[in-house]
Amino acid sequence: MRRLLAPALFFGVCAAAAPPAVAQDAFGVFKMLCLDTEAQPASALSAAEDAGWELMVGERLDELANLSDVEGAQARVRPTADGIFVLLTGMQSDNDPREPTSVCAVHLFAQQRPYDAIAAAQAWVGIGPVQQQGAMARWEFALENGVVVRLDDAPPAPALFGLIAYSDQQRTQFELARAEIVE
Repeated sequence: MRRLLAPALFFGVCAAAAPPAVAQDAFGVFKMLCLDTEAQPASALSAAEDAGWELMVGERLDELANLSDVEGAQARVRPTADGIFVLLTGMQSDNDPREPTSVCAVHLFAQQRPYDAIAAAQAWVGIGPVQQQGAMARWEFALENGVVVRLDDAPPAPALFGLIAYSDQQRTQFELARAEIVE
């Protein structure tokens, strides 16, 4: 199971970030940046930049990448009325060469109100999680023409996906991993 981040890690981002934007739904942001791009790092970063997100570099990026086990990490940040959104992309550090896995994650730090990440993800995925423990749930699936397909029912697919949703009183995290199937 991937490690989840402490909320204090990114409180320092506020000082370097632009003025707050309008409130945004955490799952809606994740869908736009990670699900709609199928966890393709370049596409996710481009979508964030098109939406006005700022580049995140330095120690905070390194800390986030290390805690998330992501190599070649790139990140964008956007403060909103609901908290500080951070997009993290890269490759999973424990990659199997036969299944290179890209990661696209959206974190919401210093959130102003509790958010039910599991319910939001469940409504989109539409199938039960393969694992749920407290405030964290994980799903595994394939996508066929943008529609979630349970792995047991999926025809051979070029990529398999894993989605993690987590939230507590102060932070929310959604992460999509895309494993390319290389034959």
